[in-house]
Amino acid sequence: MFDKLLFTVFLFFQVQVLVQHSVLAATNSANRVAHGLFKALSVCGPGADPMSDIVNMSSISAIEKTTFADYVTHSVPMTFENSNNSAISGSAADSEWKSFLPSNNGFLSKEIANDTVLFGISAFHAMHCLDTMRRILEVHYDVASADTVAKIQASAIYGSFYHIHHCLIYLREMVVCNADPALEHDIYYENGTAVFGGDGTNHTCRDFKALYDISEESDEAARTGCGLVAQIP
Repeated sequence: MFDKLLFTVFLFFQVQVLVQHSVLAATNSANRVAHGLFKALSVCGPGADPMSDIVNMSSISAIEKTTFADYVTHSVPMTFENSNNSAISGSAADSEWKSFLPSNNGFLSKEIANDTVLFGISAFHAMHCLDTMRRILEVHYDVASADTVAKIQASAIYGSFYHIHHCLIYLREMVVCNADPALEHDIYYENGTAVFGGDGTNHTCRDFKALYDISEESDEAARTGCGLVAQIP
């Protein structure tokens, strides 16, 4: 009798696992996020376990604490430069903006359930959004590089209004999240020249270079562990 009961309980849990697996497999990404789950990308490819790349959102908080413990407590001074010091458009601007993204485009690689999983880092997501809107504006004003034109023509999504809208809202949320209280003012010199509000303003900032290095180092370790080259071309 006990053996039959034990078998029944075992069978019940097996069915529950199969049902949960089927529900997750059929659930779209929006619902997965709503339920605290998402399907992450993997450096090494899909794991043997079809559930191995389902990451619980609560685990991300723990990863953030261990990975960025020193980073979030460290600040650096930064003086905002005159925008005229930056490349305005074309290939020169492409190169300048590219220098702000790690070679893996700003992901964090972590070992989870025998898979090397990629997590996007918010700061580089924002940088991607800014670069996307820059490229679209350059095409609009006919000052874009051939690479930018080809990039937008190659993807219906990349240059779409939906993508721009997503980026605008994301950047707005980033500004609200960081809410920098530094005071700005226009500066007028005796010789009649002026600088725009914000130029030359001193800010207390997170160390962007440190975050850049964290992304690069995690990617190199992960790709070496996968038997792949350390850098993404």
